[in-house]
Amino acid sequence: MMKRKVDEEFLDLLIKVQQLESVQKDKEFYDLISLAADKIQKGANSDIEIMRLESFINKYLVSNPSQELVDLQLFMQKRANRYKGWLNVTGWFS
Repeated sequence: MMKRKVDEEFLDLLIKVQQLESVQKDKEFYDLISLAADKIQKGANSDIEIMRLESFINKYLVSNPSQELVDLQLFMQKRANRYKGWLNVTGWFS
């Protein structure tokens, strides 16, 4: 089961990207997206998966633009900023 609505939204976006023809032709990128989707389905922390995927998505988006990738990138950027912000705040109090 999904822990949070964020996980469900992230998983939905990953699946949409996974279904793109350009992604299916790129085995390495497809496998990267599939692994992230599998980890989220198994209960992994979506914020950590977002941080892990962020640079790959940004690089892939430059050469293979699509609305699905833009939607995923925007979602990930928003979540990554929130996650990084919490890391900074907790660092101040350590």
